[in-house]
Amino acid sequence: MKRLVSYLILIGAAAAMGITAGFVGKKLFGPPELDDSGLEGALQVDAKAIVERIDSYNGDKDKVEAFSTSEILNYSLEKFRLCENCCSFTFGVADTIVKQDIRGCSIKNGETYFEESISKSSMVSLANRMLQEGKNSNVSLYSADKGSIEISDISPQAEYSNANLQEFTSEDYKSTYGKTLDEMFIYIVTEDTIINPVTEKKEDGYVIDVDLDPDLGTVKYKKQMLNVSDLDAKPKFEVVHLTFRLDKELRLKKLSVNEKYTARKVVDAKINGMLDIYYFSDMYVKIPEITEKIDYIKGE
Repeated sequence: MKRLVSYLILIGAAAAMGITAGFVGKKLFGPPELDDSGLEGALQVDAKAIVERIDSYNGDKDKVEAFSTSEILNYSLEKFRLCENCCSFTFGVADTIVKQDIRGCSIKNGETYFEESISKSSMVSLANRMLQEGKNSNVSLYSADKGSIEISDISPQAEYSNANLQEFTSEDYKSTYGKTLDEMFIYIVTEDTIINPVTEKKEDGYVIDVDLDPDLGTVKYKKQMLNVSDLDAKPKFEVVHLTFRLDKELRLKKLSVNEKYTARKVVDAKINGMLDIYYFSDMYVKIPEITEKIDYIKGE
């Protein structure tokens, strides 16, 4: 039973914050792992410059042919971030000994950012809401009463209160959870992290499949999981497969994730996470009060 509970606590905590990539040399999963400290800065891209180049392109080729997969994806991600109002909704599961249901929501209204992450199995329930007023601003994190958490597609429920409030500076939040709310995306998608890109043109847009380098592409994600779940070490990713769906204007519509990783909290747990994240550009959704519910939306 102790082993089972350790597994469930592990995947519950990881899922509750890991939705919506150092190594300190601990010998956990075989040979000592590489030190990834400082890699995040080295892997950054100038997304705004990419947007300017692609927006000003007037050549004969289709944009997805004229630019690299990394440029097209970063263009799509940055255009979403630049929306005055936008939102996303996550539906997924994490499979190990039992199935952990996952829901997530992110909302941007002007310079105000909100996230909710909910995770529930037959034995573990976790939920958090985060609020950030402006870039480089403090982040408020509210944890829900575990007994109040219920999962559904349309309106997952959890009860939050000021009694379970933690305040972070933007620097402390990012160093603990990998990213601030205005960054929006936890995976690192660059020329250095993308493997085996395949782009397919559809009547309504494009489908782009990529594998991410399991170490480099998850640098921020591993930091998040380590601290949310209080792991003994950062998780070890084996597979990170991403499927992006973009419309004809390269607006982000959906991201499907299939990831496999091993994490340790007392015992090793092999976990398969499968998520569908639906993105809505230029859509206004009211940021809820701490006691208000959210209606979740699925796209096409």
